[in-house]
Amino acid sequence: MKSLYHLHITLALKGPVLTKSTNPASFGLDAVVARDFHTNRPMLPGTLIEGRVREALYQIGETSRLDELFGQETFDDSSNEPVRGRLMVDDLLSTTDGSPNQSTSRTALDSVMGSAKGEALRVIETPFRPGEPVEFTGLARVFCTDDREAEEIARLLRLGLAWQVQFGAQRTTGFGRSETVAVKPVRAPDRQLPEFSTTPVALDLAVHPQGPLCIARHKIGDNLFESDDIIPGNMLAGAIMQTAKALDVPIPEFDSIRFRHAFPTQASRRPRALPLSTVRAGKKLLYDIANQRDPVLLKDENGQFVAPTFPVDWKEHGDALKQLDWASSARELRVRTAIDSVKRTADHGKTGNEGALFAWEMVHPFAADAAKTAITWRTRIDLSKVTNAKATAEALAKVLVWLGFVSKTKAFCEVLVKPVLKAEETPELKTEEPLFLVLHTSALLADPRFQDVRDVPRHGALTAAEMLTLYRNVWSELSGDSLVLRHHFAQQHLAGGNHLYHYFQSKRKPNLPYDPWLLTDAGSVFVFTVRDAAKAREKLTTWLAGGLALPDWAKKRFGDGWKQNPYRPENGFGEVAVHASPFAQPESRSISLATPILPSMS
Repeated sequence: MKSLYHLHITLALKGPVLTKSTNPASFGLDAVVARDFHTNRPMLPGTLIEGRVREALYQIGETSRLDELFGQETFDDSSNEPVRGRLMVDDLLSTTDGSPNQSTSRTALDSVMGSAKGEALRVIETPFRPGEPVEFTGLARVFCTDDREAEEIARLLRLGLAWQVQFGAQRTTGFGRSETVAVKPVRAPDRQLPEFSTTPVALDLAVHPQGPLCIARHKIGDNLFESDDIIPGNMLAGAIMQTAKALDVPIPEFDSIRFRHAFPTQASRRPRALPLSTVRAGKKLLYDIANQRDPVLLKDENGQFVAPTFPVDWKEHGDALKQLDWASSARELRVRTAIDSVKRTADHGKTGNEGALFAWEMVHPFAADAAKTAITWRTRIDLSKVTNAKATAEALAKVLVWLGFVSKTKAFCEVLVKPVLKAEETPELKTEEPLFLVLHTSALLADPRFQDVRDVPRHGALTAAEMLTLYRNVWSELSGDSLVLRHHFAQQHLAGGNHLYHYFQSKRKPNLPYDPWLLTDAGSVFVFTVRDAAKAREKLTTWLAGGLALPDWAKKRFGDGWKQNPYRPENGFGEVAVHASPFAQPESRSISLATPILPSMS
């Protein structure tokens, strides 16, 4: 088994130093110093250090371990196989805050007049004066076999940093001049592992990222990566597997493990999804109308009956999410660019006009409040399908205490592991009585393109009754006809794009047509009538422990292996729970419609 080594980095520079922040500047400043969100100290981003060191080693000719330590670029015409570097570099923070409210100004010269050019004045924040010593410190992390390998990687890092003359912006005017560099490898102290005296059925995790995350959503532009604040189960599984490989720790029966999504919270329990049956009556009152099959009016704070508004129409969800234990993370946009190896400047492409600028939206592990309180991501790893759960749990524990490579930032995480010894209790069900279920994560359920639609005419957008038919068919299949869907509150979204197509769909068969996945959203509520209580309870027990199985149409179209389909229950999708809303049921008034929205249940 390999060990984690901390490479303690110390950079001594001479002021002024400017690593420009992409956050809005204060009034009167054109360029502000990038600062760490938590400490507010000036920083050198870890991505800047990685990029400069890689470029320096390339220039020097030390190229044998570049791809191993820093990863490889993924090209558009490839299958998007990830090749991530072993080295994880944190942001380097200055040891002092510098002098606040200090700035310097510059202006361009008019080449004809020989005087200051009009409207060209720039005011730059300079917390460190010219000649003032500045020290930046931080960590790089890497898993190594022994001290010798750690020292070799530290040597390369030290060499790459020593090759730098200056750091940050405004280098041509003397900013950020490098003085000395130190990189000291230290083996991380051993960590106590949880003991498993009894075989666990699951592991509860409290994940504390040690740096910002970039959990990329579906891209709407070529150079912007917006971040989600939920760590999906497949991302968690990938980070665990990469850490396991770095540690040289095999995890038995890995493909049978189910990784649930990790949700951000400041509470002691995992948050719940906002049910789509939640509505507002007026501006203040929140209710749950899951038991209403037909349209109703609700009494608002003024005692008037009004039409309810659903979450899709709300402008603000904070008050509802807070009651469900969700935390709101602080966010930051960081802009980056590739480096031209010849000119040693920002890469402007072959024509000089293309550029390689891109931006990451970062999610900090702190709340967006004045106190900057810490946020924990809580999740569960289910072992119900694992034959030797104790051995698998012990292997997972060895990896989880050193978890790294989380999200695009390769964030290192502190993880608290708690064994779960008893499966979630399944409530008693009675025939002909209602059952309310809610999705905590999105799921492949209904899709009119591939589902059996003999009862649904094809004529463009489907009606509510037609979607009910599709959902009713799939729930009948999943429950073995033990449940009959009465009504639902659900919405859907398409997932796909270039990366997912090349990484999953095109591998199955050459020239396979592109088909995005149609997912039923988290928070969707389904209301059933129990037809067979014993069988329904057996199915519900399986769903609570392992998630919803993929319907037959999804297996046929997208496959059910991890190499073909990312939206499997093992990746945290299709998590379902018995619906228990914290919001009260309202006083309501029925609306009579000439044409009912849904067909009669009789």
